[in-house]
Amino acid sequence: MKRIVLVRHSEEPGDDHVQTTLEANGHTVTTAMPFKGEAIDLGSVDGAVIYGGPFNVFDTDKHPFLNEEAALIEHCLDNDLPLLGICQGAQQIAWYLGADVRPMESGIREFGYFQITPTAEAGDFLDRPLFLPQNHFHTFDLPYGA
Repeated sequence: MKRIVLVRHSEEPGDDHVQTTLEANGHTVTTAMPFKGEAIDLGSVDGAVIYGGPFNVFDTDKHPFLNEEAALIEHCLDNDLPLLGICQGAQQIAWYLGADVRPMESGIREFGYFQITPTAEAGDFLDRPLFLPQNHFHTFDLPYGA
């Protein structure tokens, strides 16, 4: 059993399929909302999911809590802990790893449900495909070596 922190950038939804799936697989799930001033206890984290939200990953001066989330990303990567980024969360991981994050060309906005298929490296963190909603207007390059 792993202790997984879900990092949210809004108060909705209160639960979701990621949380339900993790709990159904025996993981202990906690929620942190750094945008509200809630701290993340890195000592109690065995993995993390960073959700989407309205914040631009490069606006750390405007949203200093993003620096705390970067510390969580660093902690997970340095300790080989499972880490999943959804929308803004994926952008944050890419940004942390040095990739370019930017608005999509011509103001395009992607919207819909798409299947996310875990790789073998996901292990029991995410053991089966999930259909998840996607709604974003930023994109990013893959980090070097990804």
